[in-house]
Amino acid sequence: MRTAVAAALLLIGIAWSLPMQPGHDGRATVAARYLATVPAFFSISSTRGTLTLSGHTVSGAHEHRLREAAARYFPESKLEAEFRPLGVAPDWWGDATTALLEALDGIDAPRVSIRDDSVDVRGIVSNRSSSEPRRCPGRRPNRP
Repeated sequence: MRTAVAAALLLIGIAWSLPMQPGHDGRATVAARYLATVPAFFSISSTRGTLTLSGHTVSGAHEHRLREAAARYFPESKLEAEFRPLGVAPDWWGDATTALLEALDGIDAPRVSIRDDSVDVRGIVSNRSSSEPRRCPGRRPNRP
């Protein structure tokens, strides 16, 4: 009998000391994939009839505005959206990323990347009227 009790206590002690995996249920929260310390980034590209919008967004409303602008300014392109909610971005982020879609209207094969401190725009301007400077929404006038 003593041996059986000792063996049972030994097994309980071993089981107690083993690492256990946490249980999961349908109510378990998913850890955020993006951190507030990640710098904001967004890119737009249009090639072969596909418009790709990829990067950080500040809200569901921002994503909706981007989809509407894409449909308005690139109506014949298939939209591929790869939005990544960031939540923390400069206050001008939503307006700037949406305004970029309007600014790219009339540019062939545009590629744009925007960060919180820079914008890189590449594309082909095929006629003189499109190459004339124009004021875009959200654009600040150049000052000396």
